[in-house]
Amino acid sequence: MYIIPTILLLATAAPSSNAHTFLRKGNLPSDQQYVATTRSIAPPMPDESSTPLQGTRWTATDLYYEEDDELKPALDDHPATLIFEDWSSPSFEDDADDDTVSLHFDGNTGCNSVNGRAAVSPSTFEVSDDARMTMKICEDTVMEQENALRILFQQSVNYDIQDDGQLLVFKDEETDEVIARFEPLPEPTLESDWVLDGVGESWEREITDTDEPVTLSFNSDGTYSGYGGCNSFNGEYEDVTIEGSFYSMFRTTKMVSTKRLCEDEINDQERKLFDALNQEVTAYRLNDPRFDNSGLELLATTVNSDSTGTFQVVNVDGNVLAGFSSA
Repeated sequence: MYIIPTILLLATAAPSSNAHTFLRKGNLPSDQQYVATTRSIAPPMPDESSTPLQGTRWTATDLYYEEDDELKPALDDHPATLIFEDWSSPSFEDDADDDTVSLHFDGNTGCNSVNGRAAVSPSTFEVSDDARMTMKICEDTVMEQENALRILFQQSVNYDIQDDGQLLVFKDEETDEVIARFEPLPEPTLESDWVLDGVGESWEREITDTDEPVTLSFNSDGTYSGYGGCNSFNGEYEDVTIEGSFYSMFRTTKMVSTKRLCEDEINDQERKLFDALNQEVTAYRLNDPRFDNSGLELLATTVNSDSTGTFQVVNVDGNVLAGFSSA
């Protein structure tokens, strides 16, 4: 990516760590883009080592239930996931082999989130003692699945990636018996059906009860539609993500809606949703299912021209205007 030096000087003046400023030449969208972000200026973290698990994402298909002494299918409606960072660092364990690295991971048992670091070699996986897990209580079948997944976090295990990267197998280090199988976890995508979690310019979102859920759908043909709690709406959208930017972005056009009037609370909630969609540019964030955050978050975004009129300044201040879960 080519970054013009004068843009770098402007970009270093970006506000807080949650705010990101992007500069590009001309009007959105354009084939030729010059961009700088607060993230792109910082050099990447050094990574001289590698492991097959780096940068991979998995969802469990089968887990070993110790009490029943058998592999059982993972729960479809409560997926168990493992997601590994795309960079690693040298292992600081005294007895670690030269080919062992420290790799951060996040996951979900179907009930609780878990994250930490693991000592990973090309064939072994051992979670560090400082890994953390939330402590929610879920229904019995989900807790049984969690107990089966915990085996991976409580001992050193062997692993192997098979079928050209389509299968991750964990085995007991002593018996060589399979204790878990995983398949690749798809990347989240905007083109999906969403249900509103809440609106508001903070993490404390407000939600108003409506007779039907508030929905938003993005389609592959460049159209979107939904129900705002009072009125149905639809329109067109286009991807205007700036190359190298920290956030993805879209812009909506030709939005139309029905014109019903409802209770003030519902009207206010709907207006906030429409405002989030009708920004000149809307930055958004897609979150992984292992997090408690909404799956899709629409962020407050402003577009202005710089003092010379040469560049547009796109500022994302980090405030979440609307959050959605997958329908």
